[in-house]
Amino acid sequence: MLRLASPDARLGALGLGAGEFLYGAISLRYARDALLLRDVHERNRAYVLAVGLGDDEQVIGCRPGADSPITSLDIDLYDAITAQGHDPRAFPGLSPYYARIRYQAAEGSWSIRLEERAHVPLFVNHERAGSRGWLRLTAGDVLSFGPSVTHYYARLVVEVTKG
Repeated sequence: MLRLASPDARLGALGLGAGEFLYGAISLRYARDALLLRDVHERNRAYVLAVGLGDDEQVIGCRPGADSPITSLDIDLYDAITAQGHDPRAFPGLSPYYARIRYQAAEGSWSIRLEERAHVPLFVNHERAGSRGWLRLTAGDVLSFGPSVTHYYARLVVEVTKG
């Protein structure tokens, strides 16, 4: 099983278990397409999702604390959320899963939908995402995680690369 980690992920946050190892690729040249989600407030903070030749689905969310990794998250927004002065521990008992991102190889397209159990609303540009339908992502789209477009916990800009 392959799990992608953000380039700025701390090794301790990866939660490697007994018998697991870390493989660090030198480049993404074997990836077909990649989706980059860049924090609008900290341009150096970017989350990369790279895919190969097949369809793929990945999860965005936020761990509840600095020392509480959730290995099922492909993108962990903890750093982006805490940098805005928000405390993820303020959501006790609520789901750490916010959204799913899907890559469809046949179309070469990316889309996003809100997780059914999400407690944090998601806006793509100015449209509120729902848990039933997928919204197609294109370069320049803005993802806002929070109660509204103007009051958000994290905001990311979409960049797309074709391999």
